[in-house]
Amino acid sequence: MTDPLRRACAALTSLPPDRNRVEAVRRHGPVAVWDRLAGYHRTLDPDGVLEHATRIGWRLLIPSDPDWPATLNTPGGPVGLWAHGTGHLSTLLSRAVTVTSAAPGSDYGSTVTADLATDLTTPDQGGAVTVVAFAGGSGAETAALTVAARGHTALAVVDLPTRIDDGEHRLLAAVAARGAVLSPAAPGALPTPQRVQARIDLLAALASVTVLIEAGADDNVPLAVAFAAHFRLRRPVFAVPGPVTSPLSAGPLTLLREGTARIVTSGDDLRPALTPR
Repeated sequence: MTDPLRRACAALTSLPPDRNRVEAVRRHGPVAVWDRLAGYHRTLDPDGVLEHATRIGWRLLIPSDPDWPATLNTPGGPVGLWAHGTGHLSTLLSRAVTVTSAAPGSDYGSTVTADLATDLTTPDQGGAVTVVAFAGGSGAETAALTVAARGHTALAVVDLPTRIDDGEHRLLAAVAARGAVLSPAAPGALPTPQRVQARIDLLAALASVTVLIEAGADDNVPLAVAFAAHFRLRRPVFAVPGPVTSPLSAGPLTLLREGTARIVTSGDDLRPALTPR
């Protein structure tokens, strides 16, 4: 029989994210919080969630597990994380960079990102670095994951309730074969608007460094990832300035002008900021 802590974490990751619940978990623990909520969610069977996830190749990681990444041990961090793939999560994230960018982005952004990912994932360039990005996002994020998957150092974040097209399925299969695919939501969880914020929080927290490739003035998601990494987690943020005439340069240029981010031109700009092995 599954232990009460893992059952509680499976149940809580099946519910829509809620800031008040996160605080309750911090204060009282997952088991106590789920015991209080279970009566309101009688159709939610944690054992069924775990059995279904195992059947389709997903596993639930919780903070007490050996491969739980230390980068997620922050106030308000996730109660659990669903993983698919062969990679050992804490090893993959020992030296990792999150790449975030506006969708759909530009050819320039994709090219720059692919070059950066190649630089980071080449072992003889100072040690391979894991690239973290949202699968199903911009062309730049897809380029980063595609390159990193070839080097066995890719880690993709997905929204499990979201429909994934055939191209994304192929990319995720390549990532899972060499690294890991992660979701803050349990398999079978209902899609809700709150899951976007959960994904933002996860992308900001997974890696010790965040790189913003492109973002327009109103591209809230990539900017939110960068701001969460810098202001909430106090981690270094870098940005690619881009052409000054491009609207997609507005976000990076603002971060650089305000001192929130530093310029990145190659992997050598990032490596000193990475957590050492």
